[in-house]
Amino acid sequence: MNINLIRRTVMTATALLLPVMFALPGWGATRGPDSLGYTGSDATVYSFANISGANGGTSVLAGVDDGAVALTLPFTFSFYGTNYTMVCVSSNGAVYFVANANTCSTIIDFANVDLSSVSPAPDLPALYPFWTDLTFQNPGGGSVFYQGFGTPGNRTFVIQWNNAYPQGDSSGITFQVVLTEGTNSITFQYQTVTLGAGDPNNNGALATVGIHNTGGLAAGQQLQWSYGSPVLSNGYALRFQTSAVPGSPILTAPANAATGLSTSVTLSWNAASAATSYDVYLGTTAPLLFKSGVAATSYTVPTAAGTTYYWNIVAKNSAGASAPSTTWTFSTAAASSGGGGGGSGGGGNPVTLTVSPTSVTINAPFGGLPGTAIVTVSYVTLTQGAPTYTSNFNTNQGVGWIGVSPGTGTMVQASFVGLQYTYTATITISADPTGIPVGSVYTGTVNVSAAGGIASIPVTLNVVPVVAKTLPQPTGGIANAAGASQAPPSVVSIGSYIAIYGTSLAGLGTPGATSTPLPTTLNGTQLTLGGLPMPMNYAGPGQINAIVPQALKPNASYPLVVTNGSGSSVPVQMSVLELQPGIFTVNETGSGPGVVAEALTGQLNTASNPAQAGDFLVVYCTGLGIVLGPTGQAAPADGVAAPMSPIFATTSTVTAQIGGVAAPVSFSGLTPTFAGLYQVNVQVPAGVTPGNAVPLVITATDLQTGATGTSNSVTIVVQ
Repeated sequence: MNINLIRRTVMTATALLLPVMFALPGWGATRGPDSLGYTGSDATVYSFANISGANGGTSVLAGVDDGAVALTLPFTFSFYGTNYTMVCVSSNGAVYFVANANTCSTIIDFANVDLSSVSPAPDLPALYPFWTDLTFQNPGGGSVFYQGFGTPGNRTFVIQWNNAYPQGDSSGITFQVVLTEGTNSITFQYQTVTLGAGDPNNNGALATVGIHNTGGLAAGQQLQWSYGSPVLSNGYALRFQTSAVPGSPILTAPANAATGLSTSVTLSWNAASAATSYDVYLGTTAPLLFKSGVAATSYTVPTAAGTTYYWNIVAKNSAGASAPSTTWTFSTAAASSGGGGGGSGGGGNPVTLTVSPTSVTINAPFGGLPGTAIVTVSYVTLTQGAPTYTSNFNTNQGVGWIGVSPGTGTMVQASFVGLQYTYTATITISADPTGIPVGSVYTGTVNVSAAGGIASIPVTLNVVPVVAKTLPQPTGGIANAAGASQAPPSVVSIGSYIAIYGTSLAGLGTPGATSTPLPTTLNGTQLTLGGLPMPMNYAGPGQINAIVPQALKPNASYPLVVTNGSGSSVPVQMSVLELQPGIFTVNETGSGPGVVAEALTGQLNTASNPAQAGDFLVVYCTGLGIVLGPTGQAAPADGVAAPMSPIFATTSTVTAQIGGVAAPVSFSGLTPTFAGLYQVNVQVPAGVTPGNAVPLVITATDLQTGATGTSNSVTIVVQ
């Protein structure tokens, strides 16, 4: 059973404990804020998506010791108030923000330092997910991989050190840095850093972990999470982000009260600390919002001749907006006699006619209906008054296949921002494949004229074969996601995670959910059971992981339907029970070592971290049914993360057996900060025969309805 995303979520939870049951110093720890508002927290969802090898990432630094390589970011990333589009990635577990790729060749950073007392070398803006002396030259050594995900405005960039070896160590480590567009947050994720109690590099014991800005020691612009301390673990995640609003920008040009300027004026200002964008305010009596989201520290505005303007700038980032800068004025020169502007704008008012999209490509099936595309025509002017427009077309091949409507009309006012009026019109371009052979490519142009200006839109028609859509279809391989192959197929329980296998289930985009509440539309796919939407945390072409709606009545059969852009699947009948416990397993098969953590440390139970009689363990599972808060509060809605308070406990009675011996259960309920994840806290009883594969089973029973269910049998290590 390939349930990677669920497993990743559960592995994160090995650092989670029920707050009212145990004390866990260090979980939910925070650092900061520093002088620019950056904070760090390990109350962070671990969602490690492996990008190595065939998973799609690009490899660099293979076989390298003490090297760095320049990478161009797919988006602008703001770090300590400066925007960057390039980083140097070091083999020694560090990332440096740079303006020039040549900087990478000068980096020598094999000796990490304590940031709280020493400035690092090099003293560059840097991320230190696992800064220490690492190498890829050991036998079995890997490389650094990088890959971008998402669409503009909502992208991430992942850098993964895959099987890097600390110098002198025989074990490799794997970890990631994830940069997020827009929020400018930084996430460190650790897949393999636990190397054993006797290993000097175990859990980052010799590493520096944190973030740093140039001069950060003196300026207080750095956060050190750890230095020489084994605080990391497998399945651990950290996030750094700023909560400080930017400082106010300082205006630089044109000079305050400048006169005699042309009608095209470039406004300039100094970069504000922690700013990621700027809003430009401009007006003839007072500054009004003219342009938002400017990334640069200058912007050119069109103005009217012989006019005085007032302007200021506001800096922004994800935390908010600065106070406005001081307000300056400037005046433009009077219009020259006899002068005239283009179009209907009058003196100094040029015609600005644009179209979106700027070109159109229509793929129409042979013998099918005409394909269409919508184009928006915009006209920006300093003069009020809606212009009329006309549209026509010409072709380079054939006749009669292209069309545009309407042929004429009047634009409508869309906005008035600052001093600019924007008028728009919407036209429809059509391309008819009738009588055109398959494989033909026809081209033409649609022309739109308004206010003395003209915009041309290239049009391409591709006549394609008729292709039958492949509908999504579950194969019937549907089961409790934790019990996996050990669970009965097509039998699930309310509130539980299930894994659904099939063909053409979802698109080829990002399959994993990135936040809670979990979405009911993911990667172009929706999933329903009994007509109710199912929150998903993974949706790929061959697999979906989702939560069974709590509103379904148990002991009944319901149709499961997958819907995407190709249509809806044939319904698959699912039997829904009240209870169906399933314990997650490390190997994702439903058998073998369970995802079971030692309560006081959060470390996975393994041969190197065995349990003993009297130890408390946390068992991560699904399918335990209804939960309520301490005063009867209803459970979180489907896909919503359980809060830290109140704590939600199962209404069913949960028992456990370890090695055939009854084990005391101190709590069973939802794991805080996760959606749909249950945990059972048990104590290892006396009398258990030690071993490396001691069976663990849990049973849930509803004493009111009589419903009962027993989990898959997993193993733990008892010493």
